[in-house]
Amino acid sequence: MKKAQSTLYIILAILLIIMLAFLLIKWKKEDIKLIEQKEKDSKQFLNEIDTFQNYFDECATLTIKEANVKFGIYLTSQKEYESFVSYKIKLCMSDLLILLKDRGYKIVEEETSTNVEINDKNLLITIIYPIQLSKEDQKFTFEDYSIKFEKHNIIKLNKVGDQGLISSSDRNLNIELQDIEFVDYMGNEINEINLLVVDSRYFEKEDLENYLTYGILPLNVYASDPFELRFDLKSMGFDEAEYNNLAIAWWVIGTNQWGTLESRIEEGVLVASTRYTTFFGIAKKQEINGFSNIEPPINNGMQSDLLLNSNALIPKINYDISSFSKNTNVYSGEANKIFNTIKQEIYEEYSIPEKGYVLTTNQDCVNNFISSGALCATGSSTGCGILGVHCKSSVLSLSEEDINTLFRHEITHSIQQIKEGCPVGDVARREWGAEYMSDSEYYQFVLDGEGVKAAQISSVMLESCSESELVQVAICEPNANDLWQKCLLSKHTISWT
Repeated sequence: MKKAQSTLYIILAILLIIMLAFLLIKWKKEDIKLIEQKEKDSKQFLNEIDTFQNYFDECATLTIKEANVKFGIYLTSQKEYESFVSYKIKLCMSDLLILLKDRGYKIVEEETSTNVEINDKNLLITIIYPIQLSKEDQKFTFEDYSIKFEKHNIIKLNKVGDQGLISSSDRNLNIELQDIEFVDYMGNEINEINLLVVDSRYFEKEDLENYLTYGILPLNVYASDPFELRFDLKSMGFDEAEYNNLAIAWWVIGTNQWGTLESRIEEGVLVASTRYTTFFGIAKKQEINGFSNIEPPINNGMQSDLLLNSNALIPKINYDISSFSKNTNVYSGEANKIFNTIKQEIYEEYSIPEKGYVLTTNQDCVNNFISSGALCATGSSTGCGILGVHCKSSVLSLSEEDINTLFRHEITHSIQQIKEGCPVGDVARREWGAEYMSDSEYYQFVLDGEGVKAAQISSVMLESCSESELVQVAICEPNANDLWQKCLLSKHTISWT
């Protein structure tokens, strides 16, 4: 009997163990399923958070592009700009939030606001968008987002890809530059260019159709072949019905006017070709007074002795050039005051429109723009995108007399760039002109095979021409080519060393 009871107990124990094992296995599978479900839910939550962040990034990028077009980047209407960004962000995000709510998310939003910080090289936009997303025991909090809009995009020309396509920082302007080379007005090869986004109100003209203008710096240089400018009209907010009435406009350096290029539409993109670097924008066809359909000057190759045919671009002379004379007054004060005084004097004397040339000792402007042996250089520096006279800081330690001479020399170069009446690459003429106008002796020339200074060349020229005519040659008036021939080249040869 006892043996039978023992056997029964053993059987019951085995059955109990089997039942417990079965339950444990079942519970384990359920736990595994629960863990797997939680892992799946967690991955889905993380994926949807990634979707939220990527979606917000896309909304912010598109909104800033739209705000820049609508309000410009001077931000004279900064409050309107900020309010617009806040409104458009909420509008852009609304579809995604509805989708997340449908998927069981609890969403708590607070007020959206925007702050814009305006810097020389960029806009820093901070969007405050407090929101909390939660689902069951998972939670995500988003506070703010910062995006930087760069005005500059500096491109090394030797690194342009096989497609040859470069773009402005906002992608509104694309340029085809495959196998294209550039030279400046002195015949030097350009190794990098700066695509600069500028507010069109900088030009104090109302000829353009929106607030954005795009500069290819350095200005006033030439390409070996025509290159295409391509403006994305859709991304810039233009209505399709307007497309055929639009043309690409170009800033006619030296005239304070806009001209238009022959333009065409290709699938919502406004296209035109040019070989000239300046500022470009969008205008209505035939509505730019006096300059409709004028093409930029063409440099028909890379040779340094080609003439810049700008007669069609420079208004008929309506001032008395026969009375021109040079002035070498010496002014006192700090460097910037001396610079501006000389500039005002010269620009008024020779009827020069104010062109924005400023004095800078900014390291960004100087780097890779001024040769190691020079103190200053004039033009649009690719490093800082500023049109001016850029000088090394050591200039500030010169005597007042030396500063006067140096600034008068460089300001003469600014006039030569504005007047455009000298050959591209004729270094000898341009440097003689700057030396003549400033009474400086920075350079050595070769006249009829002998080494001379600018003053000796001037003495020879005065045998055939008046002082007024020498000034006209020196500042590159439109008639400078004929006068240079009359005063010097008809009897002599000259080069620059």
